[in-house]
Order: sequence, then C-alpha cells, then structure tokens
Amino acid sequence: MEHGKREGSGARPSFSSLFLQERVRIFCSLAETRSFSETARQTGISQPTVSRQILELEDDLGFALFDRTTRPIRLSPEGRMLLGVLARQREDLGKTLDLLRTDNAIRRPLKLGIVESVASGMSGRIARGMKDLYSTLTILTGISTYLMQLLDEEKIDFLICPEPFLNRNDLTRSFIFREPSVLAFPPGFDLGPLEPLSWEGLQTCGLPLVHYHEMNSGGKLEQKYFNALGLEFPARFTADINAILLGFVKEGLGWALVRPTTLAQHDDLARTIQAAPAPEPLLCREVYAVTRKGEDPAWTNRLTSLAAESFRLDIVPKFIRKVPWVLESLRVSGEGDPSGVPFQS
Repeated sequence: MEHGKREGSGARPSFSSLFLQERVRIFCSLAETRSFSETARQTGISQPTVSRQILELEDDLGFALFDRTTRPIRLSPEGRMLLGVLARQREDLGKTLDLLRTDNAIRRPLKLGIVESVASGMSGRIARGMKDLYSTLTILTGISTYLMQLLDEEKIDFLICPEPFLNRNDLTRSFIFREPSVLAFPPGFDLGPLEPLSWEGLQTCGLPLVHYHEMNSGGKLEQKYFNALGLEFPARFTADINAILLGFVKEGLGWALVRPTTLAQHDDLARTIQAAPAPEPLLCREVYAVTRKGEDPAWTNRLTSLAAESFRLDIVPKFIRKVPWVLESLRVSGEGDPSGVPFQS
C-alpha cells in the first residue's frame, strides 16, 4: 500500500480545518527541529505520539512531509511548500488578531450617570442603541450633584440630569426634554373648594407641601421658583427621592409639586394619587446630557438622540393618560434646534 493512501480514507479535510489542528503545530516544530525526540520535548508529548500524529497528517494530505532516509530528517519538497503556506497563513492570522484587538480597544467603556426619575425609563433603549460603540456599560443613578462628583472623579463620562451646571466652563450640555410640573394630592382629597387652583389657595388648603430636599435638583428648582413668586410653604415633610415624596402624598400627609416623569417612574403610586395642573406661571424642568469638553461628539449626539427617543416612546406613554394637559408644554430634542421642538404624539 502506498504511503499516504491507506484504505478507508475518506474525503480530504479542508486546509483551514487542518491548520487549526494540534498536529499542524507538531509538524511546524518537527520541521524546525528535524528531530522527533526534540519535538516531543518542546510540545510536551511522547515521541511515539509525535510520529503517529505526523503519519496521520501525511495520510490525510496524501503525500509525505519528510524524507526519513536521511539523518537528521529533512522536509520533502511538498513539506517545504506546505511550511511556506503555513507561515504565510500564520502571519495573516496574526495581523487579523491584531486588528481585532485594536477594534476591541477602540470600543471604549460607556460609563453613564442618570438621575433617578428617568433612569429606569431610559437605560434600556440607551444600552441597546449604543451597544456597537461600547465594550462595557456601567449606569449609576443618584441626584445631580452626586453624579457631577462622579464625573469630576472620572467614574462616569456622561450624565443625564436636570442641572445644566452653567457655572462650569469645562462642560458641554445637550438639551433632551422639557416638562411642566403638576400638582399631586392625596387620594380622595376634595379639590372643589380650591377651584380654580392658585398658589394662594394652596397655602391655606389645609395640607402642607411635601418638599424636595434642597440638595436635590428638584428642591433647588422648587425653592428658586417660590422665591421668585414671593411664596412660602413651611417645610414639615422633606424627601430627597421621588418614591418617598409620592408615598407621603399617598398617605395623606401633604401635597407635592412633581414632574410627569416622576409619575411614570412610580406608576403604582401615581395610580393612587390625584394629579392636577399647576397654576401659572408653569414651573418647568429641563433635562440635559452633560459631559466634559473634548468628549467625542458622536457619542454625545447618539446619547442625546436615544434619550430623547426614549422620552417620546418609553416615558411619555406612561404618564400622558394621567396628566394629558401637559402635552402642549412638552418639548423634546430636535435636529437643528438646541432648545428642542414641541412634542408630537
């Protein structure tokens, strides 16, 4: 029987499958050492195994790789040709791996901070919409000042918040959306004597205002607004997160000035309270994407676009039935308009 053409041999394997086999590594080592014992030592396998693997490779290929009539052995003409092809293939594979490593390095981590009121609504769409850009994703939540601290410490690179930090010249800001505030009252509270609703009437409605804490951006916005109108509401109940504030309202402890996104975030609590339009002039909240100057604008633009899309498609539908009158006051990021465009349902 001629060597390399044993009975029972099936179809020849493809070169690519041979290249990935362990015996090809043994062949390359043997071509270099020209010694079965030295190849066994280098590859960590027995000498008989080296011999068997080479014989099986020759059998699959259909030709001899080595001239065994000389000492030390030497490559056959076919073996030299195959070794050259393997060397080129190995070089090409190395280049491909380098490109893949480089591409993976280009895809940087996405470290994002989002304020509590929109974090759950926006995170999923942003994660899906930017997955071709980032290697890993981290999303942290908290109040605006805490997230800005994380940005300064480079623990996050972007934040979505209602505080534009206009006193900082080292930041860039992109408008995402604007929403008006609404009034939240306990279930069953009689609003009839207060109609039409006014700030003066709310001061004597028999219920205290549940305040946002001054460290919260909502608390800062609220206090600035009341100061401008010359209004004062004693602080009996104060909270720094939406769930606690709405919980106080649900329990009949007071009324609150909240945003529609807060109602969307806590739909279970929102279903139990009464919502009503806030008196004029409206107190509106704007939300921005904030990052350090010099950040890649492609990332910022994609993030702003996805956040605005999430506001339109994921968040607004959750609150619009509860507070339909806010539609005319909503604005959302629009191409070519830094202050946004009217919301289109």
